[in-house]
Amino acid sequence: MPSQLYHDEEFGFSFRYPFDWRAQSWAIDGIAVIAMGEIIDDAIPPSAVVRIILFDEEVSGEDVFSASEEEYQLELESMGIRDVNIMSFGIKNIDERKYLFCHFQHTTVRQSTGEDRRVEQINAYFLHKDMFFVVSVSDAPDNFGKNRPVFDSIINSFQFD
Repeated sequence: MPSQLYHDEEFGFSFRYPFDWRAQSWAIDGIAVIAMGEIIDDAIPPSAVVRIILFDEEVSGEDVFSASEEEYQLELESMGIRDVNIMSFGIKNIDERKYLFCHFQHTTVRQSTGEDRRVEQINAYFLHKDMFFVVSVSDAPDNFGKNRPVFDSIINSFQFD
């Protein structure tokens, strides 16, 4: 599948995403990047979001890597993510790069209509220097399986300079 490269010089990371998606970035306590597929009939589009989280003095990278599935679910719920159903959770590696992996479904509110929608999502947490890079890929549950190879490719292409 043809892809294009997103590269961020300031934070020193890059990833590949589908050629027919569009990407944009904005500053939110650092940076966030979103690459998104086409919105069809007001459906949830397939998307990938990279957020950079700077550690504070109370939380370290190893704290996150040592979190249990139950602690992770409680953290998601504390952020207002509802009806969390964790499907798989654990530590994985890509070419010697360790990351925390969580595949789950949850309920979100569509901002334009206020209606509840179910979302399926994978979060991959990469530790680099004193920052966490959170790569989140998501889609409507009915489409997630179809787009899973694309999502896996995005996560597997994530790298640091």
